[in-house]
Amino acid sequence: MIKLLARVLLLLLFASLAGVIIILGYLGFLGKFSKKFGVGEPLNLGVEYNALDLSIALKKVGVQVGQLSLGDAMLIDIKYSGQHPLEDTFSAAELTALANNSPWKYYPLSQIQIWLNFDNTVEISGFLIGDRLADYLKITGEIDGTVTKALVWLSLCKKNIPFYLKGQVSVENERVDLDLQKVILGNLAIPQKLIVENEWDIKSFIEKRIRFVNGLSIQSLLVNEGAVKFVGTLPDQEMVDGIVGRE
Repeated sequence: MIKLLARVLLLLLFASLAGVIIILGYLGFLGKFSKKFGVGEPLNLGVEYNALDLSIALKKVGVQVGQLSLGDAMLIDIKYSGQHPLEDTFSAAELTALANNSPWKYYPLSQIQIWLNFDNTVEISGFLIGDRLADYLKITGEIDGTVTKALVWLSLCKKNIPFYLKGQVSVENERVDLDLQKVILGNLAIPQKLIVENEWDIKSFIEKRIRFVNGLSIQSLLVNEGAVKFVGTLPDQEMVDGIVGRE
């Protein structure tokens, strides 16, 4: 099962990736290259984890995950409740372990590796699960005109798309600071100029996904010397519809 701390970091960088996809899909940029998306495997960052890494991380985070009741599942797909404080530090192996154990049927990532560099940059690689993206985006945030149009394109992309992200990310008092240095989808490197030009849309997309998680507040999230330090609150419970197994 995934816990919310790993999801916070993934959310910031994955939401950036999804934001880029939405923007580029809407602009028609990706259509020419869609055949490349299913090619190859994610970049191996050399991050491995074991059962002990997962157990330690789960105890640190303390979010209970379970199945929605039948009545709730008819109305919603995921529900957060309660709130508890958290101040702790997490390694790359712990975050990777958490990121590869999501029970939610619309969780759109697999084979994730998270590497934390000593220059405070973060690298993430893995697969985007193409046939889950549209549902994930609809459930976890507001849908504006640009996103709606992009979802039409995304819904046609049924492949698992390898991706790689590198950048710097931090949060201070709910304010996100993000610097994406490299984004690769399949064999396609996204032009940096295009990312910079659409920075406001990408940050807006991220903020909507963060607000979606009831009970989540971030006083501070910092990458420092190969670890992530989180200070804030997390929900007590995460209830999902359609629990599935993970790696």
